[in-house]
Amino acid sequence: MKSINASPRAGFSGAGFFLLCILACGGPSTPKIPVGDHAVASFSGGYVLRSEFDRFPTASLDKTQAEATAGSSDWRLRIVDEIAIRKLLAAKAAESDPDLQFAIFQARTKILRDAAYRMFSLDQVEVNDAGLRLLYDSHPEDFRDAEKLRLQQIYIRAEAAELTLMEREAARQHLESIRQEVLNGADFTAMARQHSDSATAASGGWILLKKDAKAHPQIVEEVWDLDNEAVSEVVASAVGFHLFKLKERIAPIERAFENVREFVHKRAVTEAQSQNEHDFIDQVGQCYGLIKDYETLESPFVDETTPLAYFNDELITFGDLLSYLPEPAIEQLYNLFLPNVEANLDRAVLEKLLLREAERLEFDSEPALAAAIRETEEEIKAAHVQQQLLEAKVNAIEEAELYGFYWQNQQRYKTLRKTDLSVIFLKNEGEPLFQTLKRGEALADLVRAGESFHILARENSVHYSAAQDGLMENLSDREIASKLQSSAKFRRMLKNLETGEIGVMVAECYDARKLRYVQTGVIVVRKDRVYESRQGSFELLEEFVRSNYLRRNYTDISAEVRREVLEDGNLTINFDALPPL
Repeated sequence: MKSINASPRAGFSGAGFFLLCILACGGPSTPKIPVGDHAVASFSGGYVLRSEFDRFPTASLDKTQAEATAGSSDWRLRIVDEIAIRKLLAAKAAESDPDLQFAIFQARTKILRDAAYRMFSLDQVEVNDAGLRLLYDSHPEDFRDAEKLRLQQIYIRAEAAELTLMEREAARQHLESIRQEVLNGADFTAMARQHSDSATAASGGWILLKKDAKAHPQIVEEVWDLDNEAVSEVVASAVGFHLFKLKERIAPIERAFENVREFVHKRAVTEAQSQNEHDFIDQVGQCYGLIKDYETLESPFVDETTPLAYFNDELITFGDLLSYLPEPAIEQLYNLFLPNVEANLDRAVLEKLLLREAERLEFDSEPALAAAIRETEEEIKAAHVQQQLLEAKVNAIEEAELYGFYWQNQQRYKTLRKTDLSVIFLKNEGEPLFQTLKRGEALADLVRAGESFHILARENSVHYSAAQDGLMENLSDREIASKLQSSAKFRRMLKNLETGEIGVMVAECYDARKLRYVQTGVIVVRKDRVYESRQGSFELLEEFVRSNYLRRNYTDISAEVRREVLEDGNLTINFDALPPL
């Protein structure tokens, strides 16, 4: 039996069609179709509505609607599949799952905060030509055509979002070996053509880098220290590892206001929005009794439960602040260069106040926002259940197959090199930097003479490690960069220290606004112990190997899970309710 308007998908049985007829008659488990809407498809327990179909972002498909229409596939079916899978998966979610509920809570609060931000017009600013001209005249150095470097680069792709730490370490070691070949006389151009993953590889890795480019701070700091024809250290970024050779410096060029008006306008808007946010915090914060305690940030003995801001029954602790800080700002926090850290504390306060106001004004009762919250909740549930199904698939893999995967990729399953350090940080406060450096050298001499490094750290250091007597244990290279120093000079010093030796140098933090490192004090560091990388056993790493297997085979396993969900859901399409091809 077939309906003119209802066409079953491949594999849909007669029993499934009979079930559809029952659902169409309004069975107790089937939601009612809203007045004025109609179903473009049905599945066990629900519908895909035309209104949902029309709202679906076609750009999220593998092909755009125009591309799919021109091809042989029916783009409409792929949209229906996506919506049906989401609904079928979401229906399987366990409401009692705390991780799921936390994810839903976070998504809901973001929707409400964003709505409050718009409602209070914090994003609305007006900037006139006189204001733009004043900004340009006040900071001409920010709008000149910056100094440029002509460089050659060898880039090894290793995206932090896609690879494990061990896989990233293997990529870094590969580039280290290439660097050594270059230092031993290999031609940089030839090595770039052979090894680089950049689009510039064919030309020999040539690039032009501006001083104000939005590059990783470590890249900027590393290359601007180079002499002509010098080769850099290996530099890490979020997308991989880089090796540079400096070929030429190009002096900065002044640019007239008319030529940079767009950039001045963007800067003015950003600063005006920031001022709106500060005004909102000051005005609304008073209503809630807001108190901010920035000074506590400067104590090396502050713990994660210490409140930095509070109003009514709401606390923002030092631990909360850490969750708001991007990785480059962690170093600023630990080395007491606080401008950007305070900005992130203000961001935490702003978000709390926006949420309070959204709840006070009952934003979630507004129909459009309520619908957005419901749809987002469904998406989160679906993603959560899909991940559980994927993990179940991988957990069902025979151990022999998994061990074969481990064996084929065992070079990736190595522990990271870790280092134990002892640290003293002396902040440069009102004295010439060379005097701070002399204080650091004097402390290093005391340790060399037999005094306890850890007692001296607790008595003198203003680094947060002072709370643990200056001890920083089991640090990976990445953790050293984020919690201690990210500069190439510090990496070189630490690399050259023998176990037990002490180094003293000026400490620096990157000022993103001025695009340069600023000197914040002096760091005294002792290399206590190094744990070299070693091969990890399958028995100890089995769970990690399974997660790696899933990541490597995600596309195939995900397609299998989604196909099974659709088959179990008995999806049927009502083609007459769909738009024409």
